[in-house]
Amino acid sequence: MPALLDASTTVTEQPYAMDPRWRDLVAGARVPRRMRVLLVNATKGAALYQSLIDFIVLWQSVEPQLHITNASYFSDIYELGRGVRKRGIPTLPIEDLARCTVRQLNLLDLIICIGPSEAFTRLAYCEGLTARLVLLDLAFYHRIMALAAGGSLQEIQLASGAPTPNPVRVYSVQAGVKVMMDLERMGFPTLSANWNWRWLSYLPLGLNSLPTYRVAPLQFDVLLLGGKNRDFSLLDAADLTGLRILFLGKLEHTEQLRESYGHLDLTIRSKVPADEYHRVVAASRCILIPFDYHRSNSFLSVADPLAAGTPLLITRHIGSERLESLGAPIHFVSRDSLRATLDDVLSPNFDREAHRRRSRQFCAEHLDIGAMIFHVVSEALELECSTAPPPPQEAPCPPSS
Repeated sequence: MPALLDASTTVTEQPYAMDPRWRDLVAGARVPRRMRVLLVNATKGAALYQSLIDFIVLWQSVEPQLHITNASYFSDIYELGRGVRKRGIPTLPIEDLARCTVRQLNLLDLIICIGPSEAFTRLAYCEGLTARLVLLDLAFYHRIMALAAGGSLQEIQLASGAPTPNPVRVYSVQAGVKVMMDLERMGFPTLSANWNWRWLSYLPLGLNSLPTYRVAPLQFDVLLLGGKNRDFSLLDAADLTGLRILFLGKLEHTEQLRESYGHLDLTIRSKVPADEYHRVVAASRCILIPFDYHRSNSFLSVADPLAAGTPLLITRHIGSERLESLGAPIHFVSRDSLRATLDDVLSPNFDREAHRRRSRQFCAEHLDIGAMIFHVVSEALELECSTAPPPPQEAPCPPSS
């Protein structure tokens, strides 16, 4: 299959320099005494978790009073197990965590469960637990998927629905209606008085290790990204006439495209390697995603273009209002406004460099996993911070419906 980018294309890496920003962040936090934190990871996001560990290593090098230990359900993956140990972070086998007594658990100041799991269930219902308990929802249910073993996730019950004796603070990057429904299906009492909710901006990124590029010349006018949870009826084919269009998505989602847009200058690819994907995102003049409004998922297809700095055009969906309220540099379009927005971002007068700077700045401030874990830990431990990322929104009920 021929490469999507011409051989004459110039590709330059444009990495995020997160280390100085991280150092400024942790320098403003004071840990008053020896404080012990346990991370219980139930996700498989190796690159994202590696970036989280990078931040923790830096923080502990600056703050010797902070001691963080890692436990992972997927320690067979290098970045989640042995790779963490090699960075100097102590690791606790998940089997040993299951055998810890309440007295041993109470030697900890804070336990952060990244994703729902059996361990989180046990901790939430553990009588006598004094360690503060946080559930950090990053929209990945990899442990639940492993338990389902190819079956329906909705069949997995982790709890009985009874109120938890221990307070739980939940930080979520998803729309409230989505994450609460998911956890309720697993048997958790999400509206219990013991559950305190915080809403984070959107899916986080490991910016310090994320491949981002500058590409010249640009190869495509419009990149249609993904087919699942999309509603292509929101697009008018006439608005795309005369444009070079690339669709990246699974083949089962292309039939509607072929029928409606087959007469256009349309290239369809079902899959590209990860590194080529990031290059193609950077090689596109804009990215267009017509979301089905009623889909309340959080999407990497939104976060990745923001990080690349490529102009992003999306239709609104449940959960996108949080990004809109934060002033994300996203063009929210409808069927009626699409053509005018395309004319704007594809115009020679559009300041792509200024847009790129705003987009990358937004990601560094709102979507960085390092800043996100810093805020969760510092807020949960009530640390004094002179520099901190914008606080999450607090709400007792779903912000979207």
